[in-house]
Amino acid sequence: MSARHGIVGGKLGLVLTLARHEWLLRARRSSSLLILGLVIAASWLMIPDNTGEVTLFAVKDQRMLYDSHTLSVGGGMMGNLLFGLLGFFLVRGRTQQDLQHGAAALLATAPASAFGLLLSRWLGAVAFLMTLAGVDLLTVMLLQLMHGEAPLQLGPYLAMWLLGMGPPLLLCASVALLCDAWAPLMRRRGDLFFFACWVGQFAALPFTLEEGQHALRPLLALDLSGMSALALRLGQLTGTDSVSIGVSSFDPALGVGQLPEGVWSWPLVALRLASAGLALLPLLPALWLFHRYDPDRVRPAAAKTGSRWRTALVTAQQPLARLAGRLLPLCARVPGWPGQVLAHVCLALVGQPWALLALPLMMVLGLSLPLASLGPVVLVSTACWGVMVCGLGAQDHQVRTLALAAVAPGGPERRRLIPFASAALLGLLFHAPVLLRWGMQAPLQALALLSGLLLLSSLSALLGHWTAGSRTFLALFLFWLYAATQASIFPWLDLMGFNGRALPLTAGVYALVGLTSLGLLALRRGRA
Repeated sequence: MSARHGIVGGKLGLVLTLARHEWLLRARRSSSLLILGLVIAASWLMIPDNTGEVTLFAVKDQRMLYDSHTLSVGGGMMGNLLFGLLGFFLVRGRTQQDLQHGAAALLATAPASAFGLLLSRWLGAVAFLMTLAGVDLLTVMLLQLMHGEAPLQLGPYLAMWLLGMGPPLLLCASVALLCDAWAPLMRRRGDLFFFACWVGQFAALPFTLEEGQHALRPLLALDLSGMSALALRLGQLTGTDSVSIGVSSFDPALGVGQLPEGVWSWPLVALRLASAGLALLPLLPALWLFHRYDPDRVRPAAAKTGSRWRTALVTAQQPLARLAGRLLPLCARVPGWPGQVLAHVCLALVGQPWALLALPLMMVLGLSLPLASLGPVVLVSTACWGVMVCGLGAQDHQVRTLALAAVAPGGPERRRLIPFASAALLGLLFHAPVLLRWGMQAPLQALALLSGLLLLSSLSALLGHWTAGSRTFLALFLFWLYAATQASIFPWLDLMGFNGRALPLTAGVYALVGLTSLGLLALRRGRA
């Protein structure tokens, strides 16, 4: 019996050791620190000063007291909105890293079982995300100490950390593990798959919330974000549907109310535990699909034929791919960095065949649709372009050509500017018809579009070079895109002008930030 317990204890110790290394590996990334800083800044910005004209929490137009119950629920829900998407991009991609750095062969022959390896990675990812969420709530607690109106209580924050933020972060880790275990979701398709799921949960919120209905139903466990269940529980406590969380206006004449205690009732706790159980379901197919770095399963076989629609898609883009390939020798004849930029553009188009079909389609729509319908065209064009260029700045890191870049004409400084120029040129191609028409009839929107292209192109190159990956920029880009479509009345979110709310001030500030990012990219020392 003692020998058996020793074996079990040894396996458990190995799993915990690997999980600790997973946590350390993610905690030391510059991208993790960057996103944590952005989430903390966003959390503080989304919690207005209680002396202003807007508030975090309003019930029937009455401002709620800034105590631990109000700030923990409001700050935790704002954190869920951010970490529920960005957390996935922070913890996925381990399989690609193992393959890129040569650790896959070692792990394939390691004594740890496949289950133990996956469990350690999942535990490390969960611990890392919960650490980030805890740091975010600590900053909200600091905010309460600075601007709060009641003594600090740890209980509401701890409950929000475990029950409110736990299930969506468990889902991030589980889906990230599934995407790393199954070859079809290992790359960009996995990122877009999770983004679609993240958007879908908010699209389903109106179906889970019924006016006048305050009962907590088992169906609410499917909302892993917890927003619908918390909204209904708050409705039970306040006796009204008029509960606003976020930047909300209020009537100062009504005075200051106080959120009743008892937010985390036993039915709500049971729902959140059920949501946590549902968040573990992606682990089951991950265990079954895990390839243990089998070369035949890491990537789909080249000879494997796809469905009819995919075959038709590949057939349709083949002439355009051949045209782009034939342009490469011509790019080599163009002297200096312009030839390198053109070559990067051609390689980006050949490497992502879907863009060869999207680019002419966006040009035709931009030329043919009426002026009032160009906003949605810019939105779709921006989405396609952003997904396409998010990895340009990290190419030298991923294919290990930094040493070649150092001896190329112009040195690494010029080499780092090539992804920016390539992204900007592709952006101009995607938006050229709209930019031309807006320039003649809507100059402010054209200015916003140009400043947005400058900012996003410079950020894609800077973040790609800084983090040696594409997911930091992609996560922030997708989050901004979703926020801009949901809050279309705010000028500061209208980065590309497709909402028609951009101002000269916003366009000028974004252009200045883009130039600053470009300067940081040019001055930054090369990474080894």
